[in-house]
Amino acid sequence: MDEFFTHLFKISDPLYKPPFRGWVHLGGDRRRQLLRGEVQQEEPVVVTHAMGGKPTDFIWTTSVGSMIVHRRVLDIMENEDFTGWRPYAVQVIGKDGEEIPGYSGISITGRCGALDPDLSEIFMKRFPAREAPMYRGLYFHRETWDGSDFFCPITPGCTYKFITERVQQAFKKAKLRNVMMQRLDEIETSPSSL
Repeated sequence: MDEFFTHLFKISDPLYKPPFRGWVHLGGDRRRQLLRGEVQQEEPVVVTHAMGGKPTDFIWTTSVGSMIVHRRVLDIMENEDFTGWRPYAVQVIGKDGEEIPGYSGISITGRCGALDPDLSEIFMKRFPAREAPMYRGLYFHRETWDGSDFFCPITPGCTYKFITERVQQAFKKAKLRNVMMQRLDEIETSPSSL
């Protein structure tokens, strides 16, 4: 596949158990629209403790998609002039009902075209109970990307979050916690998720 995709990453929840995980007090459609920058939120979005311990650089939520970041992450994003995103206000509430300051939600405004499964490699993967077909690589037609540092596919409701290598390197250098960044050409997915 095109070397272009070795410089792009999916940013996501690493699914670690210890860190704080929040519950977002918004309906599912509204959460996805807010993540995708399709709507703006006037009032702060309330994020309450759902499980885990102390919050870290990234707060992930029980709902797919929402990305909440600490001021430390926001400072990197602003100082590096990363494009394709905008912050929105959140109110993070801890396990004991105390407000935890210093966090913002991130809306992703950058775009690429729809993911094209025909560009992915199909292979058989062995699971404990069976073997199943899988796709390797999340690919889109490169001319459909608007060049933003943060972007997501145009597919309505899609909550994949992509970043450039420039973002990945800055986050890695800062040793940010509770975030996973995978190269797009290395991601394995089931046919049902494309």
